[in-house]
Amino acid sequence: MLQISMVPGCLCGQIRREGPLGLSVSARGRREGARCPECRRRSTVVHGYYDRRPLDLPVVGRQVRLDLRIRRYACRNPDCPRQTFGEQLPTLIAPSAQRTNRLVKAQARIGIALGGSAGSRLAKQIAMPASGDTILRLVRRMPEPVMPAPTVIGVDDWAMKKRLRYGTIVVDLERHRPIDLLPDRTSETVSDWLGSRNGIEIVARDRSTEYRRGITTGAPNAVQVADRWHLLHNTRQMVERWTASAHSRLCRLPSLQNAETSGKGRTKAFPRTRSDTTNTIENRERRKVQYEDIRRRYLAGEKLKALSRSTGLARATVRKFALAENFP
Repeated sequence: MLQISMVPGCLCGQIRREGPLGLSVSARGRREGARCPECRRRSTVVHGYYDRRPLDLPVVGRQVRLDLRIRRYACRNPDCPRQTFGEQLPTLIAPSAQRTNRLVKAQARIGIALGGSAGSRLAKQIAMPASGDTILRLVRRMPEPVMPAPTVIGVDDWAMKKRLRYGTIVVDLERHRPIDLLPDRTSETVSDWLGSRNGIEIVARDRSTEYRRGITTGAPNAVQVADRWHLLHNTRQMVERWTASAHSRLCRLPSLQNAETSGKGRTKAFPRTRSDTTNTIENRERRKVQYEDIRRRYLAGEKLKALSRSTGLARATVRKFALAENFP
């Protein structure tokens, strides 16, 4: 037999074709003798043999199945309750497994990258067939990676079921990886989670008072900052509110004439069709009626939330109409 390092801990023999797209490789354990799993006494007395046919990594696009010849040894310890035991190949395959360790690792990595269904389709194309459920099961069996304690984290809400049930997601901002999913977004839950972890230095969050209270209680020494998305979002909101309120004053400003570009190029818009002009006028009149109604009710003391519900308009549109001095 030839000693092939591609099959760990085994000596490989005959390689034969198995079907149109398969290969079969016969192999046996390299070491003579094994230790009894009960009494740990070494034995070299072979009691018999049995065969295992696990799947292995593909070769040149062909599915590979190993024909393993496993020795069954007799335990020579008269006090041992086990009379016989099979040899183990821990570097190649786990007991009672149908796949080698390296095939399990490869299919699990496909599942991590693509998921169950997509991973199953890819695995079939590269001669490592497995169902989507099997790939997901292999992913769940993988040990969790040992990560260093985070120092800079982000806290935000996430929807378990949109508009009905929300939780809290905690992200390691230095490594760009989720750390934990909390069942709700209350200050007590966030405070308990932070209180059980030391070393948190910076926490990025939104404007939620619940998160502020939970972070202050659970990590009083941590610096709280607004995350980048909410900074940009709030800046856009303030600019929109200001331009909506100052729209009429901006329209009354005199136009600036550029000496270099005056008299060059088109100064008027392209002519529009009669139907487009009619639709534009009708839409403007309709929105003007909505603006006057919202403006009157807002000045009378009605809340923006109630206005949004009664008119069916988005809250941002209602706020823009309510704060604008003139029709925008």
